[in-house]
Amino acid sequence: MKMKSLTRLGTWVAAVILSGLASCSSGVSEEKLEGNWKGEDFRFVQSEGPNVVAMIDGGRELHEQSELLLKADGTYEIVVKEEIPNGEGVWSVIDRNFLQTISGSDTILYEVVDLSENRLVTKHQVAYETPMGNLAGEITLIYKR
Repeated sequence: MKMKSLTRLGTWVAAVILSGLASCSSGVSEEKLEGNWKGEDFRFVQSEGPNVVAMIDGGRELHEQSELLLKADGTYEIVVKEEIPNGEGVWSVIDRNFLQTISGSDTILYEVVDLSENRLVTKHQVAYETPMGNLAGEITLIYKR
């Protein structure tokens, strides 16, 4: 009986791993990303610099009130509270795992950590100069449709 349970467990684990690999191998495509994404959550993991809670809280609040509009023509807009423009430029998928945005001279490469019909999770590295010193870390942005 124990051997049969272990065999079933092993089969189940293999199935989970294979389904995970299959979902990873499909990668990200423009078609999957196109559309309107509302900011849902913001996480910042600081790797260096001063404690600037107000700046981090401001970023969280801005993200949670924003919508990212990824258009089929390769352009994007970020609007706050459905009306206030907060950024625009062009977007594309790089290496089937990354979303790249370009606005003027700023280029940001976002690792797409999770993508489904109704959820998008990205991570990217940031570094800022503040009056109190350099601030760096990783931001995770969570969106929903």
